[in-house]
Amino acid sequence: MKTTLLSALVLTLLLSACSSNDSPVESTAPQSATDQFSADLARVDLTTTQSAYLDEMVYMEEDLSLLLDPVQENVLTSLLDGGRTGVDPRRGLDLAAIIYFNLIVKANPDLDEEILKKIRALIAESMQLRQRILQSGKSREEIAKLLEDAHNRLIRTINQLIGPEAIANVERLKRQMEEEREKKREEYQSLRIERQVEAMKKLLELTEEEVMQVRRILTYQHTELIKLRELYGANPERFREALRGLQQKIDDMMKGAIGEKWERWKQLQNKRIDPRDHESPIDMKVKELTRLLGLTERQATAIREILTMQQEQMRSLMQQYGNDREKLAEALKALQERVNSRIASLLTPEQLEKWKRLQGGTGTRG
Repeated sequence: MKTTLLSALVLTLLLSACSSNDSPVESTAPQSATDQFSADLARVDLTTTQSAYLDEMVYMEEDLSLLLDPVQENVLTSLLDGGRTGVDPRRGLDLAAIIYFNLIVKANPDLDEEILKKIRALIAESMQLRQRILQSGKSREEIAKLLEDAHNRLIRTINQLIGPEAIANVERLKRQMEEEREKKREEYQSLRIERQVEAMKKLLELTEEEVMQVRRILTYQHTELIKLRELYGANPERFREALRGLQQKIDDMMKGAIGEKWERWKQLQNKRIDPRDHESPIDMKVKELTRLLGLTERQATAIREILTMQQEQMRSLMQQYGNDREKLAEALKALQERVNSRIASLLTPEQLEKWKRLQGGTGTRG
């Protein structure tokens, strides 16, 4: 998964053809692989705001640290890595099904654990099927249709498991998610654009004219994202393909605007930018919070110290728990809560309220 800036720091510290009939999904992967994927999936815990934006941000290869906390990002990375077989893991991962599973859990807190376990296993098996489809050698159109059929078959099977009442609960939560997306769209769009503009300006040494061009292109991209969501929001595979087309168009526009600097940017993304090559992610995070919350110099200094402490403790936890993902996730979540609590204690009531709104109203992100 391509990540930048704070995502780079977090990730540095952490870790055959198919028919389109309605036959049940069969897995040929080792049981341990599907078990690990299922275990990772059980740890997915997204807010409605995160569920609303996750798919487009993953498919457009954006910096997910704006949306997810380190624990959530590590889980998603584990899910992506679990399908690594030489093809694009983002296409192999049915992200819409993962978001749907998260909504099922949120909308039906009393749903039997055995049913949830079966759903996780179905999604894990479906991921292996998708990998085989992607390696089938068929045309892009045929592959897109097979992936769409596989997703629809999976959702039908899941719905048969949970029943009409649970489905109705999910649909209510989905409407809430859509409302949340519309409410937050302008705010998140501005944050996403300015974060990328700031990073590109710093790393590529853009001129003011180039900054204006980049901002214009990114604004166009987000306007088109809204249109594509309206057209294909109910069909995740078509939405994904439409985003791929948009991404190619943006690629061409960026090449025309800033030339070889755009290629340099893509190379930096592919290498998960070394924090030593530019302003540290912590400094950029503090600068961003200062701009958004109006931090005083004293507050900014204190928050920088807290984030530095968090970075050091994350390294220690990684060494302590090694490959025990479950214990590592629990320890990182506890650390994140302590960090959030310490940051919150430094903020004025007005700053705290704005900070919570930026995090989707939960106050859970650092």
